[in-house]
Amino acid sequence: MKKLITLLLFTAVSYSQNVQFSVGTDVRNSIVGSKPTNYKPEANIIYQFAMISNEGIEVGITYETFKAISFERYNVQVGYQIEPLERVKIIPAINYNIIGRYGDKWGCASSHLAFGANVGLRYQISDTFDVEYNGEVLQRVDLNTKYGGSNYVYSGYLKLIYKINL
Repeated sequence: MKKLITLLLFTAVSYSQNVQFSVGTDVRNSIVGSKPTNYKPEANIIYQFAMISNEGIEVGITYETFKAISFERYNVQVGYQIEPLERVKIIPAINYNIIGRYGDKWGCASSHLAFGANVGLRYQISDTFDVEYNGEVLQRVDLNTKYGGSNYVYSGYLKLIYKINL
């Protein structure tokens, strides 16, 4: 399996115009918290590796961790870069997720699949760094089951992106 993933990443990178690494945080959870954290600010960190083709197609692999609520998420997303202004990009994307729960708060370890959609608004700071606000709507049956409400949740992430042009 490791060989297959390495081969896929090598192939994808060889067709990419650039690759990028980013780290970000869920803005609301970091500033005011949410119902699962009793509205106490907690770190909700997101890491992403993405590849961008010459045609503006962006494929990303994401890991999110929110230890305060025993949450992990693995995500694969595909989007398309639109450049309405110089230094500004809009990236609509769809994503497929595996959400994992663990620890005493959930009573057991569990996971489920979820679909989502997001739109990133990216600003180029320099040739090497971008900053992005990414708004996402994601299926969250785990939260609906535990707290009630909608099966869909909106999250907003602020990310710093490091780019490597190939």
